[in-house]
Amino acid sequence: MRFGRVRGLPWTYRKARPVTGSRHHLPDELLLAFASGTGDAGEELFVATHLTLCSRCRDEVETLEVIGGALLAADDDPGSEPVAPDPFLCVQERHRHEADMGLDLQPIESDGVLPSALFKLVGPAKDIAWTKKLCGRICYVELPFTHAGIPMRVVLFRQGQQVPMHSHRSQESIAYLTGSAIDLDTGVTYRRGDVSSHGPGESHGLEIDRGEDCIALAMSMRVIGHSLMSRLAFRLLGWS
Repeated sequence: MRFGRVRGLPWTYRKARPVTGSRHHLPDELLLAFASGTGDAGEELFVATHLTLCSRCRDEVETLEVIGGALLAADDDPGSEPVAPDPFLCVQERHRHEADMGLDLQPIESDGVLPSALFKLVGPAKDIAWTKKLCGRICYVELPFTHAGIPMRVVLFRQGQQVPMHSHRSQESIAYLTGSAIDLDTGVTYRRGDVSSHGPGESHGLEIDRGEDCIALAMSMRVIGHSLMSRLAFRLLGWS
């Protein structure tokens, strides 16, 4: 199997618009799965969305792909002496192979808010047909991809609102695209380009900063509210 993505999924992260200064990055296991092509479609969408905004994680993926390509080349010729790979030549060869597979390496149009991976699926952020819940305080749109059987969602949190304390049924990751949110448990602030990850049983809540609504891409959002009201609210949202 070739090291790298050959699925022809409808997104690219290369030649993206200028990146932000991300401070909270993707877990190593997600980067490795993306580089090796072993993640599911939802996982690849999530990683590609973050890579558009984060030069550090893009560099890590490039390095992993070069290393993987060199390892596969050595496996194809077990009798040969190991040779240190030339990163430039390896990346060039990978790009040529992707072109041969018919993958679109050209930049996909974006609206300056949504990374190209999401823009391809839902169009401009201002035109998204949100599903509105809780009197319009929380809005979301489900995407035609899943991770671990759970739909991927683009979520809109209104400025100033709180997401009550809750724990998680599975590993949850959120990529922040606009606005900012404060973790009520740790005090960490997540801004555009950041990723938060919480494992099963971990508890936290969010408070959205005033001044701008927060749009985020959520993966594996399955939560358990700590109060009766929050449990009912999450069930209404379909997030429990």
